[in-house]
Amino acid sequence: MGLWAVTAILSAALVYYGAAVFAADAHTYKAGLARDRGDAEGFLRENHAALKAYPYATRPTYWLGISYLDAGYPEDAMTALRQYERRYPHANRIDYELGRAQLALHHCGASIQSYRAAVKMEPDNFQAWLGLAIAYSAIGKSELADKAASRAVSLGSQAQTAYYYNSAPLRTKPGLARYLVASGLLRAGFYGEAVAELRKAVEESPGSVDYLTVLGAVYLQLERTASSNQAVSSLRNDAEKTLRSAISIDDKAIDAHGYLASVYLEDGRKSEARVELEKAISLTSDQNRLATFRQMLSQTE
Repeated sequence: MGLWAVTAILSAALVYYGAAVFAADAHTYKAGLARDRGDAEGFLRENHAALKAYPYATRPTYWLGISYLDAGYPEDAMTALRQYERRYPHANRIDYELGRAQLALHHCGASIQSYRAAVKMEPDNFQAWLGLAIAYSAIGKSELADKAASRAVSLGSQAQTAYYYNSAPLRTKPGLARYLVASGLLRAGFYGEAVAELRKAVEESPGSVDYLTVLGAVYLQLERTASSNQAVSSLRNDAEKTLRSAISIDDKAIDAHGYLASVYLEDGRKSEARVELEKAISLTSDQNRLATFRQMLSQTE
């Protein structure tokens, strides 16, 4: 093969390589935009497209695992994250991301190990401390969970970690640590453990409408999956009592009215559901909420 032919082949390869990298970068940019606007499916789709264009692109290889997590596919996330570890053994550690995936898969022991490694590497990592607290709580290690959650809240109330809360530090109040842990337990599917944490949060901050509303919503979720009529009745009563408590504190608690309407609908109490829905509709201008409430309202006719 002559020099001219070799040069032509190399030139073509470089052009192809450049085009592939450019296409991957474009999809990676779009992936970032998708994540910024909370579009989990778009984030996942653009990362796939980036890797299809150029399979060795570093950032989308890492982001693919994150996008699977954000979209609710923890098994795929674990596969992608392990692939990233193998392909880039000298890159930054991804213990926090592994902890998230392991917790979502209910591999609590492994999740704790990953989160512990994450906070060892980054002692000021708010999210890693919170993840560690959630994992400890999921297996009943309350004292360790409380310590990790307290550390998370202390970090979350400082300006340097405000990124996680829309550029505003956490507003600390009694029960906040338990509320944050409960929210994480809910996302990971540990409903019973979440109820226990939320009850403690309400005890520590009895006047918190937020805590009461979320607790009532969890009771409602558990009621829908209960296996016996007795359990259904008990959980429905708990949901109604808790949501009524929230509304007695703040009659403008939109979500509490909406969830209470759901309780009434499931109990066949249509006229009471209508009252709650009309109140909720009068209080909100959010189009998504309005659509949901109006659809529920049609069920009361």
